[in-house]
Amino acid sequence: RPAALPQACRQAAAAPLHDQGPATVAAFVDFARDQPALFRVIFAVGEGGLRGGRASVGFSSRAMEQRLGALQQAGELDPGLDAGLAARIFHGGQAQILLWWLDTPDPPSRRDLIDTLVRLHPATACRR
Repeated sequence: RPAALPQACRQAAAAPLHDQGPATVAAFVDFARDQPALFRVIFAVGEGGLRGGRASVGFSSRAMEQRLGALQQAGELDPGLDAGLAARIFHGGQAQILLWWLDTPDPPSRRDLIDTLVRLHPATACRR
């Protein structure tokens, strides 16, 4: 179900800003778990860097950048954070850890993975 990820992201976008990070992280993890072959095609690192780098299924760093900017404007996020850079770093790291999670022989649980990613999400880690 490749459409599940963009649908989950649209639903998360309707949530309060502080709830959007956990909802989108869970959607991303579930997409990797449920569609591992497709996830690998989209996010695997090749010789020239990320193939599909912007998650062509609808999970872009641009949307996160906008949400982080909205949190900054609301005074809830460190105003010194470069929202665009933070979004790209988080998305790249998240994709790579999920590729590892799919292939490691003794992976952490889905819940532990989501909890850790949410704690590292810029909307959580850079809160004021």
